[in-house]
Amino acid sequence: MLKNIKIRSRLYLGFGILIAIFLAFSIFEIYELADWRDKIIDYKHVNKEIHDYRKIQLNATSIRQSFTDASLTKNKDVIDKKAKPAFSRTLKILSKLLKKHENEIKALKDHSHKSIEEKQKHKHLNLIKKIKDQFRTMWDLGIKMYRAYLIDGEQGNKVIIEYDRVSKRLIKAIAKLVKDEINEGDNKVETMKTRAEDDIKINII
Repeated sequence: MLKNIKIRSRLYLGFGILIAIFLAFSIFEIYELADWRDKIIDYKHVNKEIHDYRKIQLNATSIRQSFTDASLTKNKDVIDKKAKPAFSRTLKILSKLLKKHENEIKALKDHSHKSIEEKQKHKHLNLIKKIKDQFRTMWDLGIKMYRAYLIDGEQGNKVIIEYDRVSKRLIKAIAKLVKDEINEGDNKVETMKTRAEDDIKINII
């Protein structure tokens, strides 16, 4: 059949095929670049969350120590100048994270194939809510402990046992959150690394 086609027509056909291949490859590359962009943005968000959780972790330790110091020295300035600002900063960060995860879950509801990711987001959201509640509990117990020590050491010693238990549990929960986020970040890096290797193989072929 090709023998019956003129040389000019063969050239046109050849160029047409090449252009079609280039167009197909260009479209493929555009989709690949868009996917890479999304993955990089996603990784940046995870990195930002790790940074926020580390702030929460530091604030939890600071609040715990401030209430202990204030109670034992009976110095309320420690609460007002150290614990209260740290507590306020923490609530703002947690509220921001809660809103972010709630919005992400709403966005996922339209995609049934992302139900596993939605469940993970719900689990994460519930853990953040729990940590926020535990922060409030630690704060209330801190005030209670400070007031108890103002009355006498025996009453204060009773409250500090509960305060230590609650604050340690909170710090442990935050540590788990930080660890989970770091693992998620590592997994995303591995996914991008594998994807990059696959893209290199495709381009070579």
